[in-house]
Amino acid sequence: MMMIEDADRRIRAQHWRQGRLLPVASHAVVAQQLNIAPLSDDDACVVISQSCDLLSPHFEDEPFAEIVIAKPLTIEPNPNRRYRRNPRWLHFQLRVRGERVFYEAWIWHRYRLPRQLFAELTPDAERHLADDDEQRLLVQWLAARYDRTALPDAFQRRLGAVKDKFEDRLRKMADVSAVFISLNSYEELSEEQPYHLKIILVMRVDDYANPQSKGKLTPHLVKLVELLEKCVPHIEMIGEPVLRSEQEITLHDLRMLRRWEEFDSVSYREAQKHQPPYPVKG
Repeated sequence: MMMIEDADRRIRAQHWRQGRLLPVASHAVVAQQLNIAPLSDDDACVVISQSCDLLSPHFEDEPFAEIVIAKPLTIEPNPNRRYRRNPRWLHFQLRVRGERVFYEAWIWHRYRLPRQLFAELTPDAERHLADDDEQRLLVQWLAARYDRTALPDAFQRRLGAVKDKFEDRLRKMADVSAVFISLNSYEELSEEQPYHLKIILVMRVDDYANPQSKGKLTPHLVKLVELLEKCVPHIEMIGEPVLRSEQEITLHDLRMLRRWEEFDSVSYREAQKHQPPYPVKG
C-alpha cells in the first residue's frame, strides 16, 4: 500500500470529484473489494462522496469514499422514477462518449471503497454525469433518503383521490419554484378530525414581480381550490393557496412550514430556472 502522503497527492492530481465515474478497467477490482457480482462495462460506479471529503488529507478521519452503482436502462425511462419522485429508484442521465444515456440507480446499491484505492485510478474519460443538474438531482435524491418531509398517512389517503390531478395542475405552473404547506397536526388523525391545510406557492423574485407571470397562474389557483374542495370535510383549506416571492420566505416561515417535496418533481423539470435554496426537513 502506498504511503498516505503519496495517496493524498495522487488523488488530488487525478482530479477526483463528486460525480466522477470509476474507469471501466477498475470494475473487476471494485466487484472484488465489495464482494458483489461482476460488473459489466456498461455499469456505472458514480462517486457520491462530497468533494472535500474525497480530497481530505486525513485518511484516519475519511478512510472511505462512497459510490452508487447504476445500470443502463434498456427500456424507456419511467416518469415515476425521474426527478426524485421515487425515494428508492432514480432514472438519471450520463453522457457516454458524447451521447446522453439513461441509467437507473437503486438506493441500496450504495457502497464504500477504501479511499486510497482512488490514488491508483483515474476518472472515466468517456463517461460522466450529463450535466450539473443531473449531479444535483442524484445527490439530492440520495440525501432525501434521510431528510425528506414526512406527512401523515391519513392525510395522504384523504388527498389520494385528487393527488394526480393536483400534480397535473402544478405541472402547468412552470413559474412555481416550490410548494410549502402547513397542517394543524402532523399526527394520524381519526376520520372525524379534519386536517386544516394551508398552501403557499413560491415564485422566483423576477417572476413574482412580473404581472403577466402571476396572472397566468390565477386560473390554475382556482382549479387547485376546486380540487381541494373535493376533500372536504376530511381536509379543509385555511384560505386559498397563496403566491409568495422567494424573497418573502423567512427563516421563521421555514421553521413553521414544510416543503411539499412530492411536488418537487415539477420544478426539477425546470432545473435551470429553479435552483431551490430551501431546506427540505420535515
